[in-house]
Amino acid sequence: MILNNLTILTCTYNNNMLTTLMIKSLFKNAKRNFPIVIMDNGNKEVCTKDMKEIFSVIDNTNFKLTPDYGQVSKNHCASIEYALKNCIKTKYVLLCDNDILFKPEIKNFFDELDKLDDFDTIGEIACDSTPPVRLLPYFNLINLEKLKKENIQYFNENDMKCRKVGNRLDCVRNDTGTTFLNNIKDKWKIQTIKLNNYLVHLRGASYNPFMSITEWLNKNRNLL
Repeated sequence: MILNNLTILTCTYNNNMLTTLMIKSLFKNAKRNFPIVIMDNGNKEVCTKDMKEIFSVIDNTNFKLTPDYGQVSKNHCASIEYALKNCIKTKYVLLCDNDILFKPEIKNFFDELDKLDDFDTIGEIACDSTPPVRLLPYFNLINLEKLKKENIQYFNENDMKCRKVGNRLDCVRNDTGTTFLNNIKDKWKIQTIKLNNYLVHLRGASYNPFMSITEWLNKNRNLL
């Protein structure tokens, strides 16, 4: 039974509100609860006492567990890699970004999940900004037992070739999920889905140039 052997993994970076609302939306619309592991990567806002009492919070604030690569995508990827290898004991893990909310259709996804037996990972392969394509990390179910057994890396710092844009480094060309896809595409059974059938995504969270968090939450308040 997949659902009885599944953990949700999400990373939070100075935004407890989004993390909490993502989980609330998941529980509401999936009509079920799951064990939650939160990788706290904050440097200004740490997970609250209540969050730590309810969920399993891994304290990676100020890079206690992972290196500081000086770039958001690399730091995010490194924290996922650490959590996958060290913090989750179930056979399956579901990566969920904290800047998503779930549609009611997500219940159908979970209802059908235990009927599936021919996959190693489920997600969407897409190029959502610039090439190359990747397994989108917003919602990606992974056979973690197989990943560990085959010693597959989710993240490799050498794969993330960054470019300088103004005063910052941009790694969007090899963003989260690129290394993972490259490591499994020829040997894993990948079941593809369309994520927008199941969720809405505030791309870039707090630095989204098109819509503020407040506007986005208000627009999608029916999912909370």
